Amino acid sequence: MRVSDLPRAWRVGFDEVAELYDKVRPGFPDELFDELAAALPPAPVVVEVGPGTGQATKGLVARGARVTAVELGPHLAAVLARNLPTVEVVVGAFEEVELTPGSFDAVVAANSYHWVPPEVRMTRPATLLRPGGHLALIALNQVASPADRGFFDEVRHVFSRHGQPGTHEPVPTHEELVPSFIDETAASPEFTDISVHRYRWDQRYTARGYTELKRTDSNNRAMADPEAREAMLAEVEALIDSRYDGWIVRPLTASLVLARRR
Repeated sequence: MRVSDLPRAWRVGFDEVAELYDKVRPGFPDELFDELAAALPPAPVVVEVGPGTGQATKGLVARGARVTAVELGPHLAAVLARNLPTVEVVVGAFEEVELTPGSFDAVVAANSYHWVPPEVRMTRPATLLRPGGHLALIALNQVASPADRGFFDEVRHVFSRHGQPGTHEPVPTHEELVPSFIDETAASPEFTDISVHRYRWDQRYTARGYTELKRTDSNNRAMADPEAREAMLAEVEALIDSRYDGWIVRPLTASLVLARRR
């Protein structure tokens, strides 16, 4: 499915809950940013795609990057500017905003590159990067692990019964996970020297903390009936309280796909 075919709420729904998004969305491991920083020059000039409220941006800034953050949602952008006042924040879609070609050491996207239209995913960063610059695609993926104590097998039936959009298929293990866009990047004549780095990044949530996180998910935001969404989340919260002692672990793998512009 093309990005343009997705419900608009799936792409812009995060902006409706910008403050909650800032509160509950997890960041990324320090080791990931250390790996990225080692591939870049000192004080690199970076454009970040879809930064939200700065979950990855702060890791870039902490390592000396000069960041131009391109965020579609104006409320998310406002929170980002408040959180990181040294960052240049541009409101708009990455594929549409004006940026100076050949002026960046890295194009970075964390949990956002699937929103970029396929036809420009490789050509747009290649245009913006200096020769030898890097495309860095960061993602958090839920993985299968006994650390969740069976919760996600059980809760997917709740989501399906309430008609939550999206899939509820089994997920891979940490070892099996293949991050998105590897094949697409490898097939591009613009990029070479692809490397993949994975980091375990399990997150523990209370019942209320997990349902607050779910309120910021695009597929939950896309549910047409807010009352149905709240009924579903109340059932999830009750499930965690009654069967999982009030807390769950969400097993995650943070990944970094790096590719160098020819």
